[in-house]
Amino acid sequence: MSDNQTTAKPASKAKKPGTKTAGRKANVQGLAAREAILAAAESVLANHGYHQFSTRRVAEACDISVGNLTYHFPGKVKLIEALMQRICTRYATSRRDTEQSPDPTKHRDFEGAVRWIIEDAISSETSRLFVELWVLAKHHDFGAELVDDFYALALIWVGDSLRSHFPEADDSRVEAAAELLLTLSEGSTVLLARGQRPPERLIESAIAAARHIIESETVKPGEAHA
Repeated sequence: MSDNQTTAKPASKAKKPGTKTAGRKANVQGLAAREAILAAAESVLANHGYHQFSTRRVAEACDISVGNLTYHFPGKVKLIEALMQRICTRYATSRRDTEQSPDPTKHRDFEGAVRWIIEDAISSETSRLFVELWVLAKHHDFGAELVDDFYALALIWVGDSLRSHFPEADDSRVEAAAELLLTLSEGSTVLLARGQRPPERLIESAIAAARHIIESETVKPGEAHA
């Protein structure tokens, strides 16, 4: 071969038409399959509890094989981690959206805001899932972190709601009232969710206690009321 001749480069393989489209379609289908599995897993958790939760039961609820399920979630722990993230994210979004809702029937006043916090906690869907989330958090470190993060955000949302009704209130008192309301709401999940006790007395007590904390005069250490 002479010096003036150059070696021809092999022609690059042309991509088949529709390759990108097919890839996007497969990705969408994969996301849809994962979502369907997580929805089935949430139903199994709510209806059967953590101790009867298994990949086989979830696969049956989703009408797929266990092998298909493990393709998306390789093992029970990975499935549980994704499920907890899904539930916490959904409730975080829904509670934040409710706090910011312009709907006049929600958070119309301070008492309405407190009532919603308690009634949401004792609703059938919330109470069943969160009892199981507490169990998951006890058995898995990542679960404990997710639940801790969720409640840290919940304190912020409740506090922001209180500030919207008491804009002149001291921040420390708003935070204390938010802590009280969140503690009462989570306790009501166990105490009132089965419907054996009416929630009115707890709601009225929560309203009175939170109002007292926010509106009481702040007393510094070493001082006393005149």
